[in-house]
Amino acid sequence: MYRSILLALGLSLSLAVALAVTPDSSQAAVASPGATSDLIAELGQGCTVSIRGTNRGNRDIEIKLTRSKVKVRGGIWKRIDKVAGTVGGACTDDEVSVPNDRQTYSESCNLDLGCGSRRRYKFEIKRGGNTHIEYFPSSNGWTTSTTINLGDLNRHF
Repeated sequence: MYRSILLALGLSLSLAVALAVTPDSSQAAVASPGATSDLIAELGQGCTVSIRGTNRGNRDIEIKLTRSKVKVRGGIWKRIDKVAGTVGGACTDDEVSVPNDRQTYSESCNLDLGCGSRRRYKFEIKRGGNTHIEYFPSSNGWTTSTTINLGDLNRHF
């Protein structure tokens, strides 16, 4: 009986707190899906990063952004091509094509959290039928850099 009274009291208190902190839904702001990245940038929480790579080999290479991931310290891996959980819109393209012409190619991606967040990146790099996973800055390091220079991608093949 005593346990039932405590449970009922706890539930009542939880409900009262929830009602006290819940905003009035009649005044809630609604954002369209296309405005998500603009909203994040407007709130000062977004960060645009530039992913760069060169190719000094004799075959074309691709950085597959749809299969590449990013995580913040203490977080979980998340697809780099998603913004606020929505696929698309975070990066201009799905991949970075890096021809074997020794030029530097880049792609910009808008990430969810601010530029001061420490991040680790995991990129899928493909050349023909071969795949390499590249961590930046390393498999156990963190960076706040907004320029992710992967260098000569051919060195992995």
